[in-house]
Amino acid sequence: MVNDQQTSLESKDIRTLTINVGPQHPSTHGPMDIVVTIEGETIIGADVKLGYIHRGIEKLCELRNFFQIPVYLNRLCYVSGMFWEYGFVKAVEEIMNQKVPERAEWLRVIACELTRIASHMIFFASFGADVGNLTLYSWGIRDRDRIIDVLELLSGQRMTFGYFRVGGVRYDVPVGFEDNIEKSLRYVESHLRDYERLTVENPVFIARTENIILADSSKALELGWTGPLLRATGLKRDLRRDEPYAVYDTIDFEIPTGKRGSVLDTFYVRIEEVKESIKIVRQAIKRIPSGPFQHRALLYPPPGIGYAHVEDSRGECGYMIVSDGSPKPYRVKIRSPAYVHVMSLPYILKGLKLADLYAVIGAIDPCLGEIDR
Repeated sequence: MVNDQQTSLESKDIRTLTINVGPQHPSTHGPMDIVVTIEGETIIGADVKLGYIHRGIEKLCELRNFFQIPVYLNRLCYVSGMFWEYGFVKAVEEIMNQKVPERAEWLRVIACELTRIASHMIFFASFGADVGNLTLYSWGIRDRDRIIDVLELLSGQRMTFGYFRVGGVRYDVPVGFEDNIEKSLRYVESHLRDYERLTVENPVFIARTENIILADSSKALELGWTGPLLRATGLKRDLRRDEPYAVYDTIDFEIPTGKRGSVLDTFYVRIEEVKESIKIVRQAIKRIPSGPFQHRALLYPPPGIGYAHVEDSRGECGYMIVSDGSPKPYRVKIRSPAYVHVMSLPYILKGLKLADLYAVIGAIDPCLGEIDR
């Protein structure tokens, strides 16, 4: 009888354990449930469950007229709102064949690059919390606040901007904007060396991140990755350079890349992107022309289909819009880069240690608002 019980127990896999990480766990950057199967400390399987904050933004857009919609879109990613406004108005402008004043194009570049800096500061802060580096958390929040001050001067809002309009932007720059923006850029720039010393030059941080490989470049392309995550594998893919829009084709900037697609590479790429965004904003401030900042658009677009994408701080932010000629869009479909990256977690996590899971999620930098859209 004893032998039979022992045989029965041995026939079952009692070495594995299935646990939930989420949905309330702060390390998931929002309510996301990851069901992982572990053997000892090694992850042998993972399943991602989303939908905990689903708000139906796409359907809300189909129930509003075209000029009411942009105020909803900031909420898709609450730390990267300018890009989500931009992608939508760009798609509508494509259907309308709407021209945008040159001054407005430069203002759009300034708004987006400032948002990229602010978003990456949130990445630094949240990643620091994920891996136990609370100094990094406080620094990221501190520096982001200076950039948000400038975005508030530009748009009147600190997070949900409502700045982009079909045919241009909502406001021109206020008096003294150039001086304020330069002060904020210098403030952030003066601290970047400290970030490097604390992270990419820190032996403890390097040991925690350099051997966690997310994917190589061929696998990243197969999975549909874009943005810093793809560039961390060594590929120089950036919509601002490869499919230029606004006035990016006239601006001098580099596209930082990593080497192995490690968590450390993703951090390095974002630090370098902050430097490049500062360079872009300074060029834009010097070269912005005089003239109108908005052209009056039609009340609503004619029947047609438009697709537009921009280089968001997390990757390719895209909108497919179908117009039937009425004041409301017939269909709005949103392409979220964070969704693509998060759904790659089962591939990434297999074979890693449980403690590495939080570093991986931090490296992906997901925004659950744009995923549960």
